[in-house]
Amino acid sequence: MKKIDFLNELEKRLKVLPADDRSDALYYFNEYLEDMGLTDNDDVSSVFESPKDVAGKIIEECRIKHIAEHPVNKSVKNNATIIWLSILGILSLPISVPAVAVIFVIALCLLIFVGAIILSLAVCGIAMGFTGFVCLLVSFFTGSFGQSLVLFGTGLMLIAFAILIIIGLISLIRLLGFVFSKIFGKKRVK
Repeated sequence: MKKIDFLNELEKRLKVLPADDRSDALYYFNEYLEDMGLTDNDDVSSVFESPKDVAGKIIEECRIKHIAEHPVNKSVKNNATIIWLSILGILSLPISVPAVAVIFVIALCLLIFVGAIILSLAVCGIAMGFTGFVCLLVSFFTGSFGQSLVLFGTGLMLIAFAILIIIGLISLIRLLGFVFSKIFGKKRVK
């Protein structure tokens, strides 16, 4: 791998670091390679491992450095805050547990309600579609072709509407999952 390619790949892999750490690391490796007398087109694969391995080591060293620079503050004030928050959490249980239970029951009722609507639309659509199809076959002999066609079309529309609601609910569930993962997901430490 050429020196310039190595440094570019290393820079891409170090994007997770703060800008000053990233620039320090890139400056160090560039100077190191220049001190060895390597130009931009010289091969550096014999000098270093892959940029992925080098970046992993740099990131780990930066994490250790930042942890050492910012030790956890264990003061009496923090302990008192933790104790007060624990007491507050215990005292709020008589209110918070029933509130969570009510929210869960309401969500379950909404889910059952939406499921019943989808099921009824699908069953009515299948029944009307089947009835309309049978009436279409019979209409050749009785002459009620228009009514049979309306019945068959309405059944197909109800089935399509049920399918659209299912697709919409799946999209809504995915969206809610994405939002919750953004809100409650892991946060990067800078």
